[in-house]
Amino acid sequence: MAYLGKAPNGAAIRDRYMFTASGGETSISSSQITGFSFSDGNFVDVYINGILLDPRSDYNTSTANTIAGLSALSASDIVEIIVYDTFSLFSGNVTGNLTVTGEVDAATLDISGNADIDGVLETDGLSINGTTVTSTAAELNNLDGATAGTVVASKAVVVDSNKDVSSFRNIGVSGTVDGRDISTDGTKLDGIEASADVTDSTNVGAALTGFSTGTDAVSSDLIPVYDVSASAWEKQTIANAALQGPTGPTGPTGPTGSNGSNGSPGPTGPTGPTGPDGSTGPTGPTGPTGSNGSNGSPGPTGPTGPTGPQGPDFASGTRMLFQQSSAPTGWTKDTSHNNKALRLVSGNVSSGGSNNFTTAFGTPSLSGSTGSTSLSLAQLPSHRHGVSITDTVANTGTGTSYGNSVASYTGAGNNMGHTSSSFSAKFSQNQGSGSSHNHSMSGTATINVQYVDFIIAQRN
Repeated sequence: MAYLGKAPNGAAIRDRYMFTASGGETSISSSQITGFSFSDGNFVDVYINGILLDPRSDYNTSTANTIAGLSALSASDIVEIIVYDTFSLFSGNVTGNLTVTGEVDAATLDISGNADIDGVLETDGLSINGTTVTSTAAELNNLDGATAGTVVASKAVVVDSNKDVSSFRNIGVSGTVDGRDISTDGTKLDGIEASADVTDSTNVGAALTGFSTGTDAVSSDLIPVYDVSASAWEKQTIANAALQGPTGPTGPTGPTGSNGSNGSPGPTGPTGPTGPDGSTGPTGPTGPTGSNGSNGSPGPTGPTGPTGPQGPDFASGTRMLFQQSSAPTGWTKDTSHNNKALRLVSGNVSSGGSNNFTTAFGTPSLSGSTGSTSLSLAQLPSHRHGVSITDTVANTGTGTSYGNSVASYTGAGNNMGHTSSSFSAKFSQNQGSGSSHNHSMSGTATINVQYVDFIIAQRN
């Protein structure tokens, strides 16, 4: 229950139901909103996108728990329905403490624990432990102020723990008092023998004549008199018992006597019925401003507001980069550049290059030539050379060298100790060590990737 308020016929509860349209709906019922219901169509408010509808023309509630007669809703329309329903006061069990500072009005009130009532409990009937109390309020009030064992004026008599009661004055008995142990003024019963019969003239006469003789009798003294007309004994004053003539005429009214003393207060009467409400009193002065209360809990989310106006757009012809395959709505994809790199510049933009991005960075080509290098002796591999020897002898002969060795030697004589037989070959000393060397290189690597220039700018 989100709200307690006033309805035309008393207190009410307020419930809010929200519904988002899918499009085309002309009515909304409990089948579309869980828990939606109302008991009286006059207590229903309907809003669409925050605008209050007119129940006389925009919708009707003639079908139970249904808002009908709507114009066809558009998709995503927000429908808000506020229902005000009357409610009954609490009817149930209270298991904890209940404090009531005003009036409790209930046809039946069953209290199983203790009830502490500081004010007046007004009820038309009372039952205690299943037994109906039939005494009236006035009769019960006779016990209020009674003291056990002591007689209190205009109150009920309650005996004490010994079943004794004191302070009685006169007791009138119309029947028989049955009991021997009766405490009375003993002087008035002295001389009456046990089981005496007051009709026994002998005993009664003896008792009367046994009284002492007095000489101070006055007209107010009492004497026993037997009233023949009533057939009963009674006491009379001497003045009343004197023989009297016929009744004389009524004398003049005497002067008014003085007021008697006030009697004791009577018991409190029962509470009268509640009087009608008095008229509203004048407005009192404004009290001081109270301190701020604590913040309430957040209220429910309000309905979605209407769509705002479209914001400023980019100027026509503006070019931007998008990381997506298709151009956004309102933009056209430019396909004049493809497979190119981006180059950031600070001046004017342009484009250039001859190789597309994939080719240029895939397998770039390299062309050129090495320079000439003269090897030093140290840079030559180790090697040697054969030599040719010509020896002139008598009867001339020649020796012929072929390659790295002398193949044969021929001669006519035996000069210089040589014979015509072969001899070992002769070579030069080894030269060179095989050290490393390098060559100069000149040429170009052809990448020349195609590119498109762009700049960085910030919108004002």
